[in-house]
Amino acid sequence: GSVRNVVAIGEALTGYLQARFHATLPRATLWNSYGPTEAAVGVTLWRCRREDGERAPPIGAPSWNTRLYILDDDLHPVATGDTGELFIAGLPLARGYHGRPELTAETFLPCPFEAPGTRMYRTGDLAVRGEDGEIEFLGRGDSQVKFNGIRIELGEIEAAVAGLPGVARAAVIARTLPHGARLIAYVVMRPGAACPAMPTIREALGATLPRYMIPSFVVPLEALPMTASGKLDARALPDPAADDAPGAFRAPANALEALLARLFGDLTGARNVGVDHSFFDLGGTSLTAMRLAARLKATNGMILPMRALVEYPTPAGLAAALTRVDGARHTSLPNRARPAVFVFPGAGGDDLSLAAPCEACDPAVDMVVLDYPDWRPLCRPGAGFEALIASFVRTRVWRTSSCRR
Repeated sequence: GSVRNVVAIGEALTGYLQARFHATLPRATLWNSYGPTEAAVGVTLWRCRREDGERAPPIGAPSWNTRLYILDDDLHPVATGDTGELFIAGLPLARGYHGRPELTAETFLPCPFEAPGTRMYRTGDLAVRGEDGEIEFLGRGDSQVKFNGIRIELGEIEAAVAGLPGVARAAVIARTLPHGARLIAYVVMRPGAACPAMPTIREALGATLPRYMIPSFVVPLEALPMTASGKLDARALPDPAADDAPGAFRAPANALEALLARLFGDLTGARNVGVDHSFFDLGGTSLTAMRLAARLKATNGMILPMRALVEYPTPAGLAAALTRVDGARHTSLPNRARPAVFVFPGAGGDDLSLAAPCEACDPAVDMVVLDYPDWRPLCRPGAGFEALIASFVRTRVWRTSSCRR
């Protein structure tokens, strides 16, 4: 009931989701925004209208200091109502790709509609401008796809998969499965060659691809399905079957390990998850990681820093890391006869990294770790850290380390 504004960006907002939003949150306003990383992320804004129902919303008009052009193949403006490629110019635009002059020259072009030296960014997105001037997004105009908010080239992944030992042909698609969007690789092996195990494939692909581009599943096939015209029939590719988590199974040793193993399985669709299985090897993504954090907090109140999951991606490792931090909670005042060190966490409230300094500190010193501080007292004239610490002592909101030797 307290939600008033929600901004959708990163994926195309569907009319169906827009209608569900208005039905679920009748008092809130839904904004649709668009923009690639090369242009400071968000460069348009549209206030969604309840009366539009399930009609796909536009991406709106350009934001302040941004210009949008819809051009044809010869970089000429298209008529209102005609489809063209979307180009972005203005102050939010990046200057190019660091250390990639060829790629910069390919996508950051001289803008013929503005002062000499001005550049515009070729988005690769198709768009149309309506009679009212609002712009509608129509999808990609090349082989890129949007996967979990990140543009990726499926051809680049296919080339990496095809380079694995014994692979004769490969195809990669992005598909929404019951447990979320997944990248799926389909391989046809050479005669006599066996498809490698998933951990081996992940390790090999990790040498050339970032983690978010490594497929969650590799499905061996006798042959790739083709259409009558000889093109890949992506609709005929089967969904991967639910399978046991790869590798040896080791049972949880305590309740937190058991909870994490169960949540890993629930969110990735893997069966028989043990305490040594990696969340990311099971197909976990940044989006499922956020859902994991929400489920963990709702189940037992624990805060899951995203960095902790990256550093300790198994139920055993993550349980130990979270126990070190959560075990530090208590409400007794520091001993006034002993020196105390007050530690302020970062803006994200992630205090997992404070465990190591606490363990290394002299046992004669009390380590007082302030938990999610309110920085407003520092903004008032004459206020300082003393006032902030005093407010925490009054409200008794802190953690004192009990995890050192």
